[in-house]
Amino acid sequence: MRSKLLTVAAMVAVVGAFVGPRGASGQGRTGGGIDVDIDEAQKFFDDKEWDKAIEKYRSVIDKAPQGSAIAYWKLATIYLAVKKDPTAALRVCEQGEKNLPDSGDIKKQKGIALLTLKRHGEAIRALEAALAAGTPPSTTYDANAFLCQLQAKHDCQKGVTACAGFLATRPPEMAKNDLAIRMNRGLALNACSRYGEALEDFEAVVRAAPKTQTAQVGKFEALFRMGDCGRAATLGDDLNRQGLPAKFPVVHFGMAKCMIEFRRAHEAVNYARNYVAAQPADLHGHVLLGDAYRAKGDAFNAISAYKEVLNRDPTHQEALTRMGDALLSTNRFTEARDIATRVLKSRPGNVDAAILLARASLRLKDPKKAVDTLEALKGPARTGTALYVLGWAYHDARDLATAVTRFDEAHRAGSRESIEAAVRVRNRLAGQYVKDGKFAEAEGTLTLAQRAEPNNITTAQNLGLVRILKGDADAAITALGICHKRKPTDIVVNRLLGRAYLLKKDVPRAMAFYEVAERGAERVRGQALAELYAETATLHLDQGKLDDAVRRLEVAESETRDAKVTPTIRRNLAVAYLRRGMDHLKKRTADKGLVDLQKAIERRETLKKEERAQFHCALAFAYLSSGQAGNSSKEFTTAAKEGGCKLKPPYDKLGVDFFVAYAKYREGGIGGVRESLKLFQKLAGKATGPLAVTMKELQRTGHEQLAVALFTRDDYRGAAAELRAARGMGARGASLEHNLAVIDLVEGRGGQAARVMEGLGGRPAESLMNLGIYHDRQGDPKKAMDYYRRAVDRGVRHARLRTWLDVKERLFGGK
Repeated sequence: MRSKLLTVAAMVAVVGAFVGPRGASGQGRTGGGIDVDIDEAQKFFDDKEWDKAIEKYRSVIDKAPQGSAIAYWKLATIYLAVKKDPTAALRVCEQGEKNLPDSGDIKKQKGIALLTLKRHGEAIRALEAALAAGTPPSTTYDANAFLCQLQAKHDCQKGVTACAGFLATRPPEMAKNDLAIRMNRGLALNACSRYGEALEDFEAVVRAAPKTQTAQVGKFEALFRMGDCGRAATLGDDLNRQGLPAKFPVVHFGMAKCMIEFRRAHEAVNYARNYVAAQPADLHGHVLLGDAYRAKGDAFNAISAYKEVLNRDPTHQEALTRMGDALLSTNRFTEARDIATRVLKSRPGNVDAAILLARASLRLKDPKKAVDTLEALKGPARTGTALYVLGWAYHDARDLATAVTRFDEAHRAGSRESIEAAVRVRNRLAGQYVKDGKFAEAEGTLTLAQRAEPNNITTAQNLGLVRILKGDADAAITALGICHKRKPTDIVVNRLLGRAYLLKKDVPRAMAFYEVAERGAERVRGQALAELYAETATLHLDQGKLDDAVRRLEVAESETRDAKVTPTIRRNLAVAYLRRGMDHLKKRTADKGLVDLQKAIERRETLKKEERAQFHCALAFAYLSSGQAGNSSKEFTTAAKEGGCKLKPPYDKLGVDFFVAYAKYREGGIGGVRESLKLFQKLAGKATGPLAVTMKELQRTGHEQLAVALFTRDDYRGAAAELRAARGMGARGASLEHNLAVIDLVEGRGGQAARVMEGLGGRPAESLMNLGIYHDRQGDPKKAMDYYRRAVDRGVRHARLRTWLDVKERLFGGK
């Protein structure tokens, strides 16, 4: 996964630059006759007479094995740089180290020989020993140069230190090697995750040598690991064109990471596949492939990729948690929970596993488990992601206040998605406060949400609504202005603005906004139109626009599908029908009023008991006005059972029973009239003034009406009793006396009847016809004819009267 280091061959190629100045030695000159030999050997070395130099250096060593370190490391240098025989160089260094154990120069050359032989661990130890020996500057920067290369791969921190050591100690003439050192330091810094510092080194190398591939790849790795995928992907595309991914698979790895971030999942999968093909043993590549498949929405292939890792390493924590995430996306919540539990059992502090367990618990409807799991995390383990999931755990546990607190903490910990979550939950928390009547708390919560996302439409709408509920119209209009500017025709926004202006008593402005909302709702119909029309209908009712109110409520009733809203709409429609029906009654258009009031009573289930009574009363009066006394009587009776009618004086003293009696009186049937007379009698003591007179008149005429009905049923005795009762109620006049005489006539008391009728003097005219009948029965047809003729002349229109007169006139002749 890491970029490849500079090759050993490349470093050995510059060994000649690191052999040190002439005469330098950890031991100095020793005398004893070998100084001349060393000078001769150096001359051969300078003249590149390598074989003679080898022979002379060996002669020096043979003469004085402990005499000069120069002979050992110069001889080793020839074997390394010229003869390309690192094994021979190593033997020389080992001999020199045995005889001169404190020589840093010899240890340095030994390290170079071991490096050439790719015995890196031994090379590192040898070079570190050279530095520890307190060598002269040349050996120090030489050793640091090679340690810089080696430790960049084995121990990044030591590699950084070694590279810095070279740059700090090398003489100016060695500056030409700085690029190689800085490149290796960049590799070491990348390995130590110090990507910003690494980037500086790689950019310095690339500026000086743009075609240096290792530096380009190192820069790419630093960028994508820093999260700067914009620059990384641009560089990665260039590296792809150069064909470098085949040599540096890390390019595939980094590009896959960046494509996931860019949501270009298909490309991410291709890059991850290429990396796995190039580095099949790297389990991180298979994890990355799983991540790419997850980004693509292919959870099943993601799970397969993670399983490949787990087949090789069943304890691989990253693969386990990532597979758990993939299982969550396939609704295998229990399996995901079990994986998280398994990881936490072996590594209790694994944050990813804790988050996975919490998320699985939330999907399994166990928010308490999620809360307990994530609240157990302490210190750095409380990452932005952990706090974000914890916020949703509290949300699902219905502790919205704590949820927003955790989302705020998540934001401070670097979770970008927590801002939106906190805003959403604050809006819900505000809704909870509104239900509890805590409008100040709701406004404060929404103010914080708006501060986090100033242009959030939902927050602005809710803030406007809360301020309306608080009665702060101006502040509500300010909040809703944000919404109206962006959504000038929005139904909800205009509806709320209408409410706000109603608070200000500015009905024209309010109606203007409501009209915009209605136009929008009329296009979508359904529940939106139902709720809006239900609201605007009330405004029309208040303004006396009864037809407009009824029309809107009728539409609302037909459009609503919300069982909670339907009863309110039906009740309001019942009230509107009542108002319009009563208006028709006042205008004496009783038939139209009756239709409205019948529709109103059809919705009686939405009314309270006392309201139902008033509705039945109104319908009863409508029936009465329409001449449907029977139906009126029934409605008055129902109203009485529901609690009675609210009547104006003087009827308030008598209550609904008076109108029940009156309706039965108007109905005219024998039973109904008798019942009305009983009720009138019961109420008689309560009536005073003109109402008492009216009631007495109703009783009198009721007896007379009843007498007529009984007479037609041949109940002459009953009819006579009713007429006498009418006389007892103060009835007087010719009609009453005539009717009593008719009963006498029918019952055989003709003489008495005739005397009464004669005394009436032809009033009513029907008395003349009845006198004719009497004289017919007495055998005096001519006298009967005379009375019949007089009755016809007075306008009596009895069905048989004309026939009787015609017969008699044929017998006795006309006038």
